[in-house]
Amino acid sequence: MMRYIIHIFSIVLLIFIISCTSKPSPVIPSAPKVIKPAWVENHQNDSVYVYSVYKVEKKEVSNLNELVHNQMKKMIEDDYLNHLKSIADSTNLDFSMYRDAILEKRILRASKYFTKPEKFIDKNHMYALLKFDKKSFIKTFENDLSDTLDIARQIINNISDDISEKNFKRISKSLGLIINYIGYGSLISNNDIDKEVVQLILQLKKITHNYNDRIQLEYKSDYLQKMPLVNESKRVILISKDLLYGKMLSGLWIEAGSKSFDESDLLISKENGSIEYQVRSLNQIANGYEFHFNVAFNVLLNDDLVKLFNLNPKKCKLSVMPKSPKMFFENSINNFDNSLKDLPVVDAIKKCFEKKYSASFSNNKKESSITIELDVITEENADKISKIYPNFVHASGHLTITDSNSNKEFFNQKVFEESGSDFNSIEKAGINSLKNLARVVSLNICG
Repeated sequence: MMRYIIHIFSIVLLIFIISCTSKPSPVIPSAPKVIKPAWVENHQNDSVYVYSVYKVEKKEVSNLNELVHNQMKKMIEDDYLNHLKSIADSTNLDFSMYRDAILEKRILRASKYFTKPEKFIDKNHMYALLKFDKKSFIKTFENDLSDTLDIARQIINNISDDISEKNFKRISKSLGLIINYIGYGSLISNNDIDKEVVQLILQLKKITHNYNDRIQLEYKSDYLQKMPLVNESKRVILISKDLLYGKMLSGLWIEAGSKSFDESDLLISKENGSIEYQVRSLNQIANGYEFHFNVAFNVLLNDDLVKLFNLNPKKCKLSVMPKSPKMFFENSINNFDNSLKDLPVVDAIKKCFEKKYSASFSNNKKESSITIELDVITEENADKISKIYPNFVHASGHLTITDSNSNKEFFNQKVFEESGSDFNSIEKAGINSLKNLARVVSLNICG
């Protein structure tokens, strides 16, 4: 019994002694070591991803996700613009009207392949990593491009040699299909992924320029072909023709425009290729204006495509003056005797304008609404080859018509060169050249 009591007492005493003993200081675990991801310092693009890493200071208040996304978009934009410029420089294609629209679709399409940003924070900075899965993007892109090229080729193969509205629509449609697949550079692909797109665009450009070269607009009147000048409100008839096959072109949109008017008129050729147009009346300020007709490629195709192909339609010019103009005549005959200034060439022109345009002439320039000037240059041949050859003088020049009020020129017609000869006198040879020129002027102006 005593042993039992002593045993119990010993245990209690031991517990007491242990409880009174000072406790050891607690061991504080060290903070875990921060491991910086490799992408913070090294984010080289590879065959699968394009990487965008953005870094900001902690104290900056910013949307890190937005910043890293915008940086990726800028990388894709720069790649696109550089590649597009390279294509434009090598092909003489002007993509300026398509550039922004293509870029917007490009960014939208690529952004579907952006991963969720990864982030890292150290003592002073915050980092974000955005990956663009270009491998998956290219795979989908190539599949879509292949299908699109098949459709575009079928349309292009159906473009015939005929100049028709139907063929112009095929050109527009096929271009619209493929234009958005152009402009991927080395950032995304190194295998000229858009090479065939460029080839098809150049093929469409060649077809369009061929059409433009073949289209001819001319006046039905031979007189207007030689002297494209009419009184206001006159009706004129043009003919649209295919120079290659000699046939008339129907259903062709024609633009009738002038810098003197804000808006152009749109006309369409009839079954026989003719276009009839009544020229506009003059306003109260102007006494004449220059006008032109040209194929309206902006209607047959569109403005963007016209600029892309650098398409410049040929212009058929026409000048317009008042119904009964009051004119003042100025003439200049250079390199010859001033005594020749009242010879028949001047009188011939005056008579033609009185007959053809109901003009009257004033000796006072201030009283006229229009000034007409014949600038004639005479040039004599070199020394005669021998005594059996006559003296020769060539006469040529320009007929210019100007609004007397604004001093604005609205007509300039070259007069064909004519020669005159005389065995005994160089002066008589000059007179004869001017007489011959007067005859030609009368034919060209009076019809």
